[in-house]
Parts: sequence; C-alpha cells; structure tokens
Amino acid sequence: MKLKTDFFHTNSFRLFATVFAYTALTSIGIQFIILPSLLPSLHAGNGLIKGIDSVYFHDLAVIVAKRVQENGWHEWIFRPARSGIPVGIASFFYVFFGPHPWLLIPLNAAVHAATGVTLAKIGEIAFGSWKAGRWFALPFVLWPSAILWFSQIHRDGIFSLGVFLFLLALLSLVRNAKLEVSMKGPILCGTVGASLLLIARPAIFPTAIAAGVLTVLCLLVKLRTSPTRQRLRALGTSAGLVGLLFGFMVLYRHFPEERWVLPYVGDPAFTQVVPDYLNQTWNQDHWLPAPIDTQLQQISQLRDSWRQMNSVYPDTRVVDQAVGFYSVGELLRYIPRAIEIVLFSPFPNDWLNSQLNGHTSAFRIAAIPETLANYALLLFLFFFGLRALARRNFSIYLAAILIFSGLLLLPLGLAINGLGSLHRLRYSFLSLLTGAGVCLVVEAILSVRRSAASAIPNSERLT
Repeated sequence: MKLKTDFFHTNSFRLFATVFAYTALTSIGIQFIILPSLLPSLHAGNGLIKGIDSVYFHDLAVIVAKRVQENGWHEWIFRPARSGIPVGIASFFYVFFGPHPWLLIPLNAAVHAATGVTLAKIGEIAFGSWKAGRWFALPFVLWPSAILWFSQIHRDGIFSLGVFLFLLALLSLVRNAKLEVSMKGPILCGTVGASLLLIARPAIFPTAIAAGVLTVLCLLVKLRTSPTRQRLRALGTSAGLVGLLFGFMVLYRHFPEERWVLPYVGDPAFTQVVPDYLNQTWNQDHWLPAPIDTQLQQISQLRDSWRQMNSVYPDTRVVDQAVGFYSVGELLRYIPRAIEIVLFSPFPNDWLNSQLNGHTSAFRIAAIPETLANYALLLFLFFFGLRALARRNFSIYLAAILIFSGLLLLPLGLAINGLGSLHRLRYSFLSLLTGAGVCLVVEAILSVRRSAASAIPNSERLT
C-alpha cells in the first residue's frame, strides 16, 4: 500500500480534529464537572487536581502575570528555573485574560492532537498503512494517564510531541531516501522536535541524541541492498541532522539560566541529616572511556537525588529505596531489575496499598485498568514480535522504534525509584511499545479472519 508521505494529508486533519475534540471535551468535563461536583476531595480549585505539579505551576503563573501587568513585559519569564515552560505559557495567557487554567485547554488539545497524528505517521511507516497508524496511536491518545497533563498545566504534552516528532524524522530520513523524495520534511520535523525536547525537558536531550544515533544506524540496514546514491543520501542527511542537534545542545548550554519566580530557599526537610546509604561516592572504572563513565555516574547521582527526596516525602510511592550503585558493575547488575520496574510498575501488590493519602490512592486505582492493558499489550508484542521475527517479516522500522524506546526507558528505570514520577516520564516511550502491541494484535486477528475466509468453499460464500 502506498504511504501518504504528506504530513498534512486529509486523513491527518480528520484524526487531528477527532483527537482535538475528544481532548477538549474531556478537559472541560474534568475541570468544570467531574472535579467540582463528583470528586471535590481531589479538587484544588480552578479545575486543578490536588497532589500534582499543576497547582504549583498555576500559582507561579499568577505571580508572573501580576508582575507583568504592574511592571511590564520584562518581568515575563519563558522558562522559569525549576518550573519550566508551563509557567511561561500559562502566565502569558493570564496577563490578557486573567488567571484561569481553562484558557490552556485549546492549546493542550492541539498539542495532544498533533502528537496523535505524529504517532499515527510513525505507525504508518512501521506497519505500512494509515489504518495501522491509527491503531498505533490509540494507547497514547486514550489511556487515562494522559488526562493528568492535557486537562491540567504541565510540560508532558509538549515533551511527548517533541519526542515523537524527533523519532518520525529519523524514520522518515531512511524512508524518504528509499523512495527518493524530498528530505526537507524530515529535517524540519527533527528540528522542531528537538527544539520542543530542549524546551520541555533539556536533561533528557543528550540521551535522546544518543538513542537517535543508534536508531539511525539500525535503520541504515534497510538500505544495505539499495543503490549507493540512496545510502549516501540517507547517511549524509542523518549526519547533518545529528550535527544540528549537537549544535542545539551546545548553544543551549551557553544560554544563561532563567531566573526564579520566587527566591529559592530550599525545602527545610532537606536540611535534615542525609541517610547513611547516600554518603557514598562513585568508584571510577579506568577500563571504561571517561565520557561513558561520567554519564553512568550522573545516573547514579540522579538516583541518589530521587532517593533523598523520597526519604523526605513519605507519601511517595517508591521501590528499592535502599538500592544505589556506585560502580559500573553495580549498575550493570541492576539493569534486569530496572527493566522490570520501568515496564511493569506499579506492581499488583502496590495497587490497593492503603497507606497513602486519599487522592494518591484514587489515582492508583484509576490506573489499574491501564496497567493491566499495558501488561497484555507488552505480552502480545513479545509473542507476535517473536513470531514475525521467526517468519522473517519483522519490519526494520518497528525494530528501530523498539530500540529508540528501550534506550530511553532504561535510564529512567535506573535513575528514578519514585513510581508516580516514573509512570509519567515513561508514558511516551512506553506508548511506542503498547502501540506496536495493538498493531500486532490487530494484524494477527485480520490474518486469522483471512485464513478462515479462504477456507470457505466459493459456493458457500456470500456474494
């Protein structure tokens, strides 16, 4: 089937409009009906949910907007330190229309819809049809966890759009080289995606670049039997895009850090004595190249930061709180456990734990059906993926998607032991796996139907 290479095809607009309407109506229902009337114990006011960052972002945005109104636009901050772009965007709207979080519903709906279309394009490349692409986008668009950011004030929607635009650019580079069509679309797509990644979560950007490089190397296998012209075209464009992304990162690191909305005084709880298990240092392994050893050390330090924070806030859902790693060997030995946590948490024995506060327990119960669906789809992905591999009809594009997702999921499983934050940060990458699982299940069902139909004698078939 011929691929619709134009991102702005009619089918894309239809999907965009559908997801936009679903997202906007759901957000309106959450902010104006469900929270105030049906779940008032979870309502923090202004249509915001208790216990998540949106309340903090809203309060800071109100402060910034008031300063702008009183002193001028030099008080506006695009990405305030430690709070980021949600505060900058919300405060911009608050200046003109007042401090109402519902003002962001159209923007959040547009971002979620654009992300759904981007995922559908990724699925179309991996599975060869637009219908399959829509199935691929289904988990990300409809899973309940997404409501926590597209109905609120958060950065995760922008982050997800950046991740998927970046991945779509990588896949399109090789696909377009094979089809000998223009490379302008993938380059623009990768540039926009990288910019959104930098704006939303700059700490993940270097890992995304590394994952992108390895993904492109995997995709170039697709061109191993192609003419030299196609291979050089894909390799040159890929190298240029990766170089451009490195340039983005260098320029970004030289920009001055945005100022604080309020003076940072720290959390008094963090002045307590640091637990003994955090008073350890990294043991460098000289056999490993220094840049790689430094990156692994940063993962260790990030994990210690999460462990310290989790020791301060007892309501946080944590796993392996006493586990740290201070050498490459310790980190490598923990990888199987990290994979288990990042793919399958929260675990069944954690679903109905009654030790947490009301709103946290409510969110955990709401996530049970989603978690069960993820279990099933990951199992289907493993089973049908092995079957496709055995039959030698496994898509190299699908392999690249799995590699990209895995390379970004693993550092999260190693560094973050707070299950709530991990669940939110992994959502985009895990959606690539569950979306692939949905497509493989649908393909298997259609294959069974075709086999059953071919077994019916012509004389018994309906005409």
